[in-house]
Amino acid sequence: MRGLTEKEFIERYAGEYRVRGDEYEPKYCPLCHGGKHKDKYTFGLNFKKHTYQCLRGNCDPDRKGTFKQLCEKFGEVAEYYLEFLEKNGKTIEKVNPVKAEYTKPKDDLEVSNDEVIQYFLNRGISKEVTTKYTYVKKFKNRTVCCFKFTLDGEHVMTKYRNIHYKEGSKEAKENQEAGGLSVLWNIDNIDFDMPVIITEGMIDALSVIEAGYDNVVSVPSGCNNFKWIDNCWDKIKKVKEWVLYTDNDTPGEKMKEDLITKFGAEKCSIVNHDLKDANEELLFYGKEVVADFIKNATKAPISGLIDISEVTLTDLNKVDRIYTGFNFLDRYLGGYIFPSLNVWTGKRGSGKSTMLYQSIIKAVEQNCNIFVYTGELDSGLFKLWLYNQIATDRHVLEFEDTNTRLVTFKPTDEATGAIDKWIEKHLWLYDDKMTNKEDELIEKMQQAYERYDCRLFILDNLTTIKFNPNKGGKYEAQSEFTDRIRNFALRNKVCVNLVVHPRKGNAKEFDNDTVGGSGDITNLAFSVINIRRVDDENEDLTEAELKEADKLRLERIDSVAEITKNRYFGMTGLKDYFTFNIRDKRFSNPAIQNNIKDWESNLPNGYKDRLGKIYNNELTEFEEYEVEECPF
Repeated sequence: MRGLTEKEFIERYAGEYRVRGDEYEPKYCPLCHGGKHKDKYTFGLNFKKHTYQCLRGNCDPDRKGTFKQLCEKFGEVAEYYLEFLEKNGKTIEKVNPVKAEYTKPKDDLEVSNDEVIQYFLNRGISKEVTTKYTYVKKFKNRTVCCFKFTLDGEHVMTKYRNIHYKEGSKEAKENQEAGGLSVLWNIDNIDFDMPVIITEGMIDALSVIEAGYDNVVSVPSGCNNFKWIDNCWDKIKKVKEWVLYTDNDTPGEKMKEDLITKFGAEKCSIVNHDLKDANEELLFYGKEVVADFIKNATKAPISGLIDISEVTLTDLNKVDRIYTGFNFLDRYLGGYIFPSLNVWTGKRGSGKSTMLYQSIIKAVEQNCNIFVYTGELDSGLFKLWLYNQIATDRHVLEFEDTNTRLVTFKPTDEATGAIDKWIEKHLWLYDDKMTNKEDELIEKMQQAYERYDCRLFILDNLTTIKFNPNKGGKYEAQSEFTDRIRNFALRNKVCVNLVVHPRKGNAKEFDNDTVGGSGDITNLAFSVINIRRVDDENEDLTEAELKEADKLRLERIDSVAEITKNRYFGMTGLKDYFTFNIRDKRFSNPAIQNNIKDWESNLPNGYKDRLGKIYNNELTEFEEYEVEECPF
């Protein structure tokens, strides 16, 4: 007796997989199958330590443990455990017998008679093939065609075909004896060293035999039942090549995809044909054409591997994008490109959030819908910050507390109302500070994409997201989350912007390795933008930076932005310099347009801005209004 190795387990119960280090990583976890969102590559099976783990918090309660324990969940035993027992002079009964329990069918089948032979002649199948592979049984003086299923020479199931069936009849077209063992038809007669053709039904299998290929099997019950895999596993694993001759319809396509997953793409070839199935093609074209279809079967594509000649060349001048409103980002990064993952970094207070939120304005102008997660601001404070930016200095009022002399700023009521109308149905804020769990966050992102067509995503910031404690260390969890949102961006063709704090150190000496967390974060990113705050005396600026800043003729420099990674266009080390306006919370320099006109059309007629200019709806412009003093 022998058990399963880790590789055999993965092939049997998980299908498609990859190898990383000492682990097999199937596409989908065999326990939770990726959950409702079909999370990929969350399961690892270590073939040296004989352990397993799924990273999904909603997986099986026992989502990690020994390979022995995993095997027991599936009614199997682990080979390494049997070897251990053998070394110690002990044995164990196999948990799962070779064959499942079943009701043995009656052996009362007869050789096919003239009635059945004629039925198959009408379907293009010869007397020789019919008498060799089919049987008959009489029920109430009616002849029924029978297909005998055997495994290791033992009769385990019988299926019946009503040769008198007519479309629309209440009678069943096919049925089978209750309690039989689900196995592949003709599995006992195949040569494992030759390609094995698999069809969706026995009549299709007979059609293939008629065409000269007798190394053929058929699934017992159509495309949705795969119990036969477990029952025939000892034989299935010996097959070196499968040729998939499935039906040309939706169920047939699904069966083909399922078989490729279960057998492995490297073992599968696909029969490309144009009618519904093999029997229909035998009738209309003849057996020579059916034979040609099989002869010209093509190798199944391996997931993740594509022929470069079939790839559409990316035209960087025509990539799907929106602009940020910041000249150097639009010019050198191409703006926000779909798909992409951008990492924004910089010390606290450097201006990462400011620049990101300010870019929302340009996105709304381009009719792009946005999803924002801000783990440090509640919804009201975020709205105040963003609306100050949108309103610009002209519509922002100043308030001073009479006791503390503290000065605060907010947009006029009229501007707030006008902005509400302008931004409505464009920006969706994830406001669930009680949890901030990664799975829920990604789920909301997916819903925002599907329901509200959000294409720009801002996650501010990584340290405020709560990760599953069972995922290992903090850096490992952050890396895995970054990989998930990158895949989210690629899968949905959206742009995700992730804010990550840097490690402590000299702010001037920045590179991508300075970003906090795992190095995988910047490795996974398409672009990295570093924002650096400048001190009051500009002492943080290098000599070269001072010269560049001087060219801009800025009165002062508050922040420096630098592109340190640029996967699409390759240009890095590029910088821009900004002044921060505390009143409207905006960055400015000569290359930034501060006048946001779109929302102003929603202002009421006769509205006066902070400077006393009157808005005239009819003229859709501001008119000068002479006042002795500012009305605010």
